[in-house]
Amino acid sequence: MEKKRMARKSLGLTIALILPLALVVFALQLLIAAALPTASGDLDAGFGTGGWVRLPITGSNQIGRAVAMQPDGKVVIAGYDNWNTSNENIIMARYRADGVLDTSFGVGGVVTMSLSAGHDTAYAVDVQSDDKIVVAGLSTAGGVNVPAIVRFNADGSPDASFGTGGVVTTSLQPASVFLLSVAVLDDGRIVAGGGVVPLSSSGAPNTFLLMRVLSNGSMDTTLGGTGLVTTAIPGGDAISWDMAVQSDGKILLGGYVWGNLGGTDFALVRYNTDGSLDSAFGAGGIVTQTISASDYGYSVLVQQDGKIIIGGKADGGGIARYNSDGSYDNTFGSNPATNVVTYSVAGYQSTSFSKLALENNDYIVAAGSAYTPGLVAPIIVAVFDRDGIPDTDFGVGGLVTTTVDTHFASARAVTVQTDNKIVVAGNIDMDDATSGYEDDLMLWRYNYASVTKIYLPLVIK
Repeated sequence: MEKKRMARKSLGLTIALILPLALVVFALQLLIAAALPTASGDLDAGFGTGGWVRLPITGSNQIGRAVAMQPDGKVVIAGYDNWNTSNENIIMARYRADGVLDTSFGVGGVVTMSLSAGHDTAYAVDVQSDDKIVVAGLSTAGGVNVPAIVRFNADGSPDASFGTGGVVTTSLQPASVFLLSVAVLDDGRIVAGGGVVPLSSSGAPNTFLLMRVLSNGSMDTTLGGTGLVTTAIPGGDAISWDMAVQSDGKILLGGYVWGNLGGTDFALVRYNTDGSLDSAFGAGGIVTQTISASDYGYSVLVQQDGKIIIGGKADGGGIARYNSDGSYDNTFGSNPATNVVTYSVAGYQSTSFSKLALENNDYIVAAGSAYTPGLVAPIIVAVFDRDGIPDTDFGVGGLVTTTVDTHFASARAVTVQTDNKIVVAGNIDMDDATSGYEDDLMLWRYNYASVTKIYLPLVIK
């Protein structure tokens, strides 16, 4: 009898020891499972309606051109409404992290602003550390476009301490001038890039434009003596579409130039902090490259090791990489013959990357569109590792295509949250069955994790 009691006691002790351990193991498994996101490339069900939000505004057409994240996780999308008319206006919307409009911003979460009776557009947006929002684009003055930078308070009202009523414009008449990129520097100054289109009668080529203003909106004359620098690119007309600021303060403009094959070539320019061309980069500060007959650079990035990426369109979505001195990086991509990433979506006639972003591990996120006449145009999101190899853990072979019912959509900007979720901004044509337009602002958010998932084998002995 005593032996049986001892045996029961021993068994009870064993169960008492094992059960808490099993509960601990189970809890750890739950924690690990909770930490792992849903499949990379899935739309984030916790954002808006199944991963996307649409902003319909009756009676106008909205084009989403830029997106930025606030430190608190709110998302700002900027662009313009009344598209395709003679009276376009700047438009912005701000969403909470769950995809619901932030009603503390503007009117019900939306801000519209008219600067003139003509075209007023926002092509780029950045958020200051104090949550003030800066957009850059163009306005119409004297019948021509002039560069415009507008700063808003955190609640969406114009910042009266900046420029004139929150607005800075300048003129390079008789040329048409526009801004397509913007960045707020650590010291509060604002730098923007774009292009200058002289009157055709002048015979002068289109050039890159760099502009910098002080935190109060006055021109920063330490840049080129006036706050404005124009750069002609050998080969012909050129446009700068994007900008990146290096850790040493040097500024990169990326775009394209009409080049040697009668088409367009990627183009990069690097400036010293005073606006002079950086002679240590490329040929006197300029790099151009022919990849295909039509190469359009829409986005430029700097990786943590100082290597420079330009992407856009080149025989499909195209991305190339350069060393910090502007020399071509022949270690990039999976094709040793070209060392350029070109990407086409099967079943579609053309593919283009509108913008690139870097996630926290320097992986490259590309967003754009695929198109074939007569087919519904999806947006596309592709992810590559830091050396240009598709991340096959994302979507199918590194690619995700997304359609919303039967409507044509365009992805024009992309950013990556601190948790690596991918936010894409653009617009969708809700009236594409007719000859008219009824475009609305759109945001999509995707789950993503570039870090290899580690499963710990838990063995109980």
